[in-house]
Parts: sequence; structure tokens; C-alpha cells
Amino acid sequence: MSHSTAPHDLEEVLLPIESIRLPALEIRHFISPAKIEQLAQSLQTIGQLHRIGVRPIPGDGYELIYGERRLRAARMLGWQTIRATVFAAIHDDKLALAIHAAENLHTVKLHPLETITILREFKSAGFGDQALARILSQPCTWLQNHLAIMRDPLARAIAETAPLLDAATVKNFMALAPQVRGMLLETAQETP
Repeated sequence: MSHSTAPHDLEEVLLPIESIRLPALEIRHFISPAKIEQLAQSLQTIGQLHRIGVRPIPGDGYELIYGERRLRAARMLGWQTIRATVFAAIHDDKLALAIHAAENLHTVKLHPLETITILREFKSAGFGDQALARILSQPCTWLQNHLAIMRDPLARAIAETAPLLDAATVKNFMALAPQVRGMLLETAQETP
């Protein structure tokens, strides 16, 4: 019985940073410049501990699968090259998205809206809830909380305007009466 469905056609290389482009689907919208600066300082002091992940793109170059913060920090430092794992066998956007989501969900706490963007892409690609929970290694309740935010316009709006840090907070918000949620949303939008 196989325990892994991960691609085995991997190559670890040193790539020119200029050959790497960000993916067409931008999932990360809440990258803190201060955190990138901290990571750049760490890269400068310690070096690159973890590789970024890329896949070849038709023509010449690579598309980033994961490691956007590391790539940005390396660019900030003026590095010309970066260590990368090349996933040569990944031609399917769905598989690239699955690897991207898994790496980000397990290494950096994403903003709920970034998580929802990932889930929306999976759902539009035809993934069912159980398969999605299994791919992301998350409990079904976690998935259901995020999907509920995705379906509720008020919950999405409050997550955009307020610093809600997790889906459980949004779930509690959604349990409020619609009138109360509306008032909270209006208050959050008025706050500078």
C-alpha cells in the first residue's frame, strides 16, 4: 500500500531568481513587509534553510509553487540565485495548487481570506469536501468553517475589514443574528 501520492520526479537545483515567476493565481494577499524583512535578515545571517518549490513552464523559466516569502526576501537581499526543488512532472494546475496549499497551510498561518481563496479554487476544480480535507490534512470541521465563510457575504466582508485571525472567530460571528452582524460590519467599515 502506497502512503504517498506526491510526485517523485524532483530535482534540487540552484536557480537564477530572474527565471522564477509568481503563479497566475495569487493566493497570498497578506504578506507583511516587516516579516519579509525579518526573513531577509535571517537569510543573510543563517542562509537559506528551506528550498522553494517550482515547476517548469513552457518556454524558459519556472513558476513558483511555494516559498513566496523566501523568494521575496532573497530578492530584497539582491540574491541572483536561490535553492529550489523543481517538480518537473507537475503539469496539472490542480496538483500544483494542492502542493502550494499544503505547504502554506502547514508552515504559515494564512489569513482566512487566503485560505478561502485556496478552497474556492479546489471547489471549482471539482474536489469534494472529504477529498479536500484529506488533501489539506485538516479535520472536516475546519473545512466546514472555512466553506461557511466562503458562502456568507457578511462573514467574508467582516473578515476583509476586521483582523479576524481564524475561522472559529468568524464562525462565532456567523452565529449572531443577521441584524447584529450587519451592525458590526458597518462599525468595522467606519473604523479608521
